[in-house]
Amino acid sequence: MILEVLKDYFEEIYIVDTEYQQDIRDKGERPTVLCAVYKGVKSQKIYKHAGKDLDKLPPHKPNKTLFVAFNVVAEAHCFQVLKIKMPKYWWDVFIENKKLYQGRIATGKGAFGLIRTAKRYGIDCMSEDLKSWNINKILNDPSHLKEDMLEYCLDDNFPLAKEKIIKDINSRLNVYDNGVFSQKKFKDLIIREGLIDRWPLTPSGQLSTTEKHIYKFSLENEAINELYFCKEFVDSQKLKGFIVGPDNRARCSLNMFGIITGRTNQSTARYPFNTAKPMRNIMKPNAGWAFLYSDYKSQEIAIAAYLSKDPMFMTAYESGDIYCYAAALANRVPKDATKKSHPKERNLFKVALIATLYGQGAKSLSAALNCTLDEAVSLIVAIKNNFPTYFEWINGIVNRAFARGYISTKFGWRYWMSKSDKINKNTLFNFPIQSHGSEMLRHSLIGLVDKGIEVNALIHDGLMVHCPLKDLFKVEQQVKRTMEDASRIVLDGNVCPVEIEIIKGNFKQEEKEQIKFDRIMNVIRDRVPVQSTPHVVPSIIRLI
Repeated sequence: MILEVLKDYFEEIYIVDTEYQQDIRDKGERPTVLCAVYKGVKSQKIYKHAGKDLDKLPPHKPNKTLFVAFNVVAEAHCFQVLKIKMPKYWWDVFIENKKLYQGRIATGKGAFGLIRTAKRYGIDCMSEDLKSWNINKILNDPSHLKEDMLEYCLDDNFPLAKEKIIKDINSRLNVYDNGVFSQKKFKDLIIREGLIDRWPLTPSGQLSTTEKHIYKFSLENEAINELYFCKEFVDSQKLKGFIVGPDNRARCSLNMFGIITGRTNQSTARYPFNTAKPMRNIMKPNAGWAFLYSDYKSQEIAIAAYLSKDPMFMTAYESGDIYCYAAALANRVPKDATKKSHPKERNLFKVALIATLYGQGAKSLSAALNCTLDEAVSLIVAIKNNFPTYFEWINGIVNRAFARGYISTKFGWRYWMSKSDKINKNTLFNFPIQSHGSEMLRHSLIGLVDKGIEVNALIHDGLMVHCPLKDLFKVEQQVKRTMEDASRIVLDGNVCPVEIEIIKGNFKQEEKEQIKFDRIMNVIRDRVPVQSTPHVVPSIIRLI
């Protein structure tokens, strides 16, 4: 058994559990730790810490001690608050359980929770109701002092902002009735703009109002662009629970390993980077500090190229612009083409290349690119002919997954399938790329935390750290080196370059998103709305 092997390797193994008081949802608080219990698996000694003992670990040798917990993130957060030096070795039972059973059991609330996990292994434990009663008794005990907390929430201002945005847009487009989107008025708008013959329909025959379709036409029509701007804000469910805690941090669970591929799956209502992009502007570092927004350059392409060991794919990635390189291989642009000289062709191959890597067919690609089916087929054939080793590699992985019933990363993160499951084949094409991207980011996170660097956020293929300006150069070098070293671990010694943006004031967006934010704020403040055409924007916007 694994436990016996671990006993041979470690002098002691401590099972850890902490109880703490924390309101993330409504107050954005850090945990107030109430007690911690440690049980030695080998020694059977139990250590109960509370009060003045809370900031101490039981006796142990860091290099020879393993700490075991269910959902280590909670315990590690408590240790951080208590300023306890983080143990060197952890074993997260929650993650190991997901690795063994994800895809094998029905998901849903509590599927991988402590109680159901214990029952799955035949371990007797208290019921969910008794567990809840005990926790509430601890947390609501009046003997524990509760400090008054400051509470800030966008939810308070969202209805007013929504009303003003609708009023502003409706004065020009007339698509809302008393604040409610009107399908009839929307159809009138589409007819006025001459788009009725091309606009997609729903199965019931009405005009589609999905974000994907409105966005597609917003790229070519100014009125639809106005509508897209409005609906992106008004229809968003991602702005209503944004909580800033008493220390000016917004907190929610990262939900590590929350997605099949092992990516984090933060709440769309609670996580700042899951809000509509323009609203990221409200983020700002402390005075005398800076954000370092660091992400991998074309991470998914790098993973596909280096793990498949496709020589042409690796050459294309290392060219500096794989999309122009792929277009040149297909004889669609000259060999010296650049993003500036051939933006349309480059974007065409960017969409087509990623879609084809993930197994998307000609029909779907045709819809995504708004091109003919023949053109989509031509693009897919060109890409597959130019990168044959990759497609041989990915097809082998997918076929083996169906044969053995699971798909796995090189580090052991798995997704299981049964013969009765209806598996979307594209999910399996996607898994090796996305899951190894997850592995890369986790190695980065571990490395940065070990260096004592404050990591504020994980953002798909990148992360954001917070550091004092006096340490900016040193931290920038550490972040870049740590992330690129993590890529070498995952990519068999090859590197995926890291790009870093330094932010000293409010978070800044690409120009089109910055314009949207300016418009929202100007409408809310009853100023003249900023038009959607490019213009010079203020360098810093502070929310009062």
